[in-house]
Amino acid sequence: MTNCNRRDRASEIVERAAVLLDEERLAREIDDPVDEALVASMPDESQAFSLRAFHDSIAEFVRQACQRGGTRRNPDRDEALSEALSILESGYQSGSGKGYTAAYRDASDPEQGGIPLVLAQMADWLKAEQRQKRIARVLDGCVSPSDWPLKRQLAAWLALALPPDPSAGLACCPPAQLAPCWRELLLLYVDAAALHTREAARRLVITA
Repeated sequence: MTNCNRRDRASEIVERAAVLLDEERLAREIDDPVDEALVASMPDESQAFSLRAFHDSIAEFVRQACQRGGTRRNPDRDEALSEALSILESGYQSGSGKGYTAAYRDASDPEQGGIPLVLAQMADWLKAEQRQKRIARVLDGCVSPSDWPLKRQLAAWLALALPPDPSAGLACCPPAQLAPCWRELLLLYVDAAALHTREAARRLVITA
């Protein structure tokens, strides 16, 4: 592949990643379905707290999230509960501590927010986890791990394309030095492009 072809390929990669990682797209495809699952799994306020009620609620949240998300799975209660317990153990954190024990303590105490608080934090964790997986999947599909010439060209393209603030003089660095950081540079570019779009939209609203 010639340098000219690599430049064209680098431009294509950046444009495609910017589309796939667009904030509005992530919110629509990841955040919104999880938020819908959260609403659908909220327990009846009149229901007395019990271990069974707690487990039913967290399992129902996972089941709803699976049905509405990209996988469109329909796990049974036991499978959904197992995933819910794993989420709590690895991702739950509050003033009561970490993990399932802290989640159960908070869920059983209405003054701490009860089950809705636990479900809301599960939703936040799940959205963050799914976003990270989406980012990793998109970036992994951009460049072959062994294609260092393309990584160098991509890093060089991004260093020149980034606005002055986030680039911090990167355009002066040799492409070979920047190549290992191409993922970080690409994410900076996507973030900068999103910010530019939001500012442009805000100016249109102000001048309208």
